[in-house]
Amino acid sequence: AEAEAVAEEADAWLDDEVLRRLPALREMLPLLPPPPESGWPADMPEPPSSAEWLSRFGYPPLRRAQRVSYLMAALLPELASVSALPAKLDRRALLQTASVRERLQAGGGWLSHQR
Repeated sequence: AEAEAVAEEADAWLDDEVLRRLPALREMLPLLPPPPESGWPADMPEPPSSAEWLSRFGYPPLRRAQRVSYLMAALLPELASVSALPAKLDRRALLQTASVRERLQAGGGWLSHQR
């Protein structure tokens, strides 16, 4: 389950909508994981030094993915450039989802449908 959640986190970071909005979402950048094997896209902002610190001192990947999943759910209006979330996305239910992987999938899926 941990490997699946961490893989889902990487997918969330690579989502076009998230990448497009990252410069304005400085709250998420310190949680940037190490680059995937294929590397980050060229337009990925430089991570702050705190992201390197988390990696260097062994911050658990599952904990980082969990924090990203909650932060993504909290920032969905900013990520999607909308003033209010549509009824089909219940942010409270998303934030209360127990599974990190499911929270990341739901947030990423909602963003994909907004394009």
